[in-house]
Amino acid sequence: MNILNVPKEKIDELLKKYENGDKDSLELFLNIGKDYMKKYKTKKVEINSKEGQEEIRTILFAMIEELMEFANTLKNKRWTQVDYPVDNQHMYEELCDAWAFWIQLLLSLDIDKDKLKRIYLSKLAVNEWRLDSKY
Repeated sequence: MNILNVPKEKIDELLKKYENGDKDSLELFLNIGKDYMKKYKTKKVEINSKEGQEEIRTILFAMIEELMEFANTLKNKRWTQVDYPVDNQHMYEELCDAWAFWIQLLLSLDIDKDKLKRIYLSKLAVNEWRLDSKY
């Protein structure tokens, strides 16, 4: 089995397990991440500690590695003479692996969907101010 031919029934089963009545997609991913953290006994980190920062760095390096694996699925370069097709299955798998580490990072830092939304919108406001003020 690969990600392109998982039966619809299996996807529906997993959605039912993790949606928990909430149709919010980010909440779904966070629920899955929490389940895996519990299963593998992964804890939230104390970001000001040496151990916490090492753990965050480990997650970041793993995420970067998965993003590079994703980038390597793209075979067409500026100098290639022929267009090479992308292996969609491999590309999507690497993207999902990177996403899983992103979710683990959020959960390890105790960032829920509401906190992420506030942080993101705050950063958006700062960026707009910078653009408008020619900062």
